[in-house]
Amino acid sequence: MRKILTCSVLSIALLATSGCARTRTQAKADPLAGVYLASGGGGAIFHVQALAARFDELHPGVVIQPENVGSDASIALVQNGGTDVGSISRDLKADEKTKVTAVPIGAVGTAVLENAANPVTGLTSDQVRKMFSGEITDWAEVGGPPGKIRVLIREKTASTRVAFEGYFFPDKPVYADDVAELHDIDQMTESVRSFKGAIGMATLEDKTLTAPGVKALAIDGVPGSVATLKDGSYPVRRNVALIYNPDPAKVKPAIRAFLDFAQSPEGRRALDGVNAQ
Repeated sequence: MRKILTCSVLSIALLATSGCARTRTQAKADPLAGVYLASGGGGAIFHVQALAARFDELHPGVVIQPENVGSDASIALVQNGGTDVGSISRDLKADEKTKVTAVPIGAVGTAVLENAANPVTGLTSDQVRKMFSGEITDWAEVGGPPGKIRVLIREKTASTRVAFEGYFFPDKPVYADDVAELHDIDQMTESVRSFKGAIGMATLEDKTLTAPGVKALAIDGVPGSVATLKDGSYPVRRNVALIYNPDPAKVKPAIRAFLDFAQSPEGRRALDGVNAQ
């Protein structure tokens, strides 16, 4: 009887050990596990961060690391394999549609900024166009205090500027001779804060709207806010999308799962939090 009992105990121990071994083997064999790079445009970064955070929670073996490189650079990196997945905050150009495939994940707006001390609260599209083109040069011409308008713009390739020009200059952009070109959102908000007569452009997001010393103008009667961007009424907006290589062999399984997640109800819920900031 003792021999039989000993054998039974030994068998149970072996079964338990083999069960643990199978569990460890399965964890190691997870095809999605790994660290992946998500290189994208600044206007899309909060969308990607929200998606990545929730996806990582659902797949503990996966880490997706967003980085801000700009939309143009993201397209190039996705095409040449320099990143696992990209993101853009503008529409693809005709020639780019053959290089990458886009998955829409939302929209971002371009705010028209002024110094917080300026009493002007809103402008029409025509007034904005004339101020940036140099046809209107004094704030008194749009109901503000007398003072020269200092025009600030982003660099030519910035998605913020591309969206701005698409709305206010549908034919061809024309800027004032003394316009100042800045190269990131922090430079823009700091410059608008520093000059009382400044008017500039920046991504419409919580970071911009809460920056000290600046405020977003209403455009054609619609406030520049996260709420109006979310409900679709704010007019100066651009699409946000994830992008990936159109060759299926160059899309890793984890990235394919991430792209599917972004389009799922769970992914949409993760994105809802972006505009709630």
